[in-house]
Amino acid sequence: MTGFLLFLICLTAAGRIFQMGPLGIPELIIIVILLLIPTGLVIGIVVVAKLVSRGGKRQCPYCEERIDSAAALCTFCGRDVTAPID
Repeated sequence: MTGFLLFLICLTAAGRIFQMGPLGIPELIIIVILLLIPTGLVIGIVVVAKLVSRGGKRQCPYCEERIDSAAALCTFCGRDVTAPID
């Protein structure tokens, strides 16, 4: 929701710049920056959220279920996940 509000603010600012008359290079740079910042923020938030949600988990090499990264035994199949796979 915050990203959407930032995007609307940037569009409003860009609209006001367009009402000022012909655009030069500095105005175009400002518009591009105003549109890229919210996009970058939203992408960053999504990436961080995915990393946080995965924290401390890995896949069991035998049953492919997600288990705690510190686990010695898989809670699903009961096999030793510290031993190398043959």
